[in-house]
Parts: sequence; structure tokens; C-alpha cells
Amino acid sequence: MDQADGSLEFVEIRGRRFAFEQHGAGTPVVFIPGTGTYRVVYGDVAETLGDGYRCIRYDRRGFAATGGALGSWHDHVQDAAALIQTLVGGPAVVIGNSAGGVLALDLAHEHPELVSALVLAEPAWRMALTPSADATWALTRTFVTWLARRPEQAATFFYRWATGYVDGGNQFDQYPEEWRATARGHARSTLRELLQLTVPRPSSRAVRTIVVPTTVVIGGRGRPVFRRTARAVAARIPGADVVTLPKSAHIVNTDDPEGFASAVAATAQRAEGPNPFD
Repeated sequence: MDQADGSLEFVEIRGRRFAFEQHGAGTPVVFIPGTGTYRVVYGDVAETLGDGYRCIRYDRRGFAATGGALGSWHDHVQDAAALIQTLVGGPAVVIGNSAGGVLALDLAHEHPELVSALVLAEPAWRMALTPSADATWALTRTFVTWLARRPEQAATFFYRWATGYVDGGNQFDQYPEEWRATARGHARSTLRELLQLTVPRPSSRAVRTIVVPTTVVIGGRGRPVFRRTARAVAARIPGADVVTLPKSAHIVNTDDPEGFASAVAATAQRAEGPNPFD
């Protein structure tokens, strides 16, 4: 493992050099970014959690400083497992937003020994099976623009739609230019992953097998389709809590890092007690 550029570090796992950052010491918390986002979007949460938590934020293959080919959905799940095994050596509290939340669900199902608790921020679970004229229109426009060989324009449209506020505007345009430039730079990975997300996964049966303490976090100002999918996940996980952050859109943690960190801390504390499902 080598370190470069201050807090940015790299670890070799599964034949790929993954970029990650660490903050603090204590209970391990691993953050999985959603489609198009990368490690920086969780920075305020890691700082807000403070003492007692070792926060690990990484860039998935195909995105930001890790880069390279996107890989399959299976690759992303196994990457997360290998990263936890290598950096933590045991179970961690796993955080996932949007597609990262779906990956976290798959990880908890396939590698339960590596997940002590879950915090799922509007997981984009089985959205192809969730009727929404708004989402259908947005994805159609995204893919048509991509087919016209304008991938950055297609991805930028999707970012603005997915992070839109119901009362106008969007999160993406408010983010620092460095974030937006990085997101545009891995546009092709974003678009390919959107295609991967059209396959409904994991199954309802798989989700129902998850018994670790789980909190589903919902934004009160974002797209209704994301709230519906999030509540569908919560309804299928035994004992799952639901937390709503009223001021947040889809990337809920960037609008309210304090509220999100509070949900993470509460979930981690539940994981430290006896598991009622054992």
C-alpha cells in the first residue's frame, strides 16, 4: 500500500489499484459511492462523525482516481468485499447512496460476515420495476443523448435530474467545480452503470435475508421515485429504521451531513449491542 497527495491513498486489490481516504480511528465505517459520485461526497459526514470512527471512503472501479474500465456489477460487490477484508480485516458499518446502496445490499447478502450494519441513502433498488413517468422520461433522454455520441452531456443531464429538488434547482449545480468536472470526466462509466441498473437486483428474497441493524435514509426534497424505492427496501429488511432528512435531495448526506452522521452513529451503536435476530 502506498500513500500520495496527502490523505489520498492507494491499495492493490483484485488486480486494480483503488484510491481511498481514511479519517479517524475506531469503529470501521466504509462508504460506497453511488453512480457518478466518488469518495469526496462523503467527506463532511466523515468529519462530522468525529472520534470513535474510522471512516474509509473509496473510488469504485471506473470512477475518479481509481479509474480504468467500469467492470461488471459482480466486480463492484467483490471489490467492496476485498477492500473491507484488506483494510479492516473484519466487519464494518457499510454506507451506500443510490446505486451504492444497492451494492451494499448485495454485499450484505453475499458477504454477511463483512457487514456489521447498513445505512442506505435512497438505494436505487429495482427501479426498473418501480413505475415512474418522470424516471422513464429522464432515462430515455439520457440514453438518446448518449446514442447521439454526447456522453458528457447525457451524464450531466442525468446528474441534474437525479439530484433535483422538487421545489426547483438541483444539487449537482451547487457542488464545487472540481466535483462536477470529475463527474463529467467519468461520464461513460456513469452511463454504462445506468444500463447495469436496469437489471433488478438483488431479489426481494435476498433482501429479506439481511438481519444486521439497518437504517434507510430518505431525502424530503428529492425525486419521489427514490423515496418509493427506499421505502420498499426498508419494508423488506427485518427491523429496519427509516430516517427522513427534510431538507435533502437524492445525495442526502451533502445537504445535511450532521443529520446523516447522526443516523450513521445511531446505527453503529445498534450494531454494538446483541443482535435480536441471532
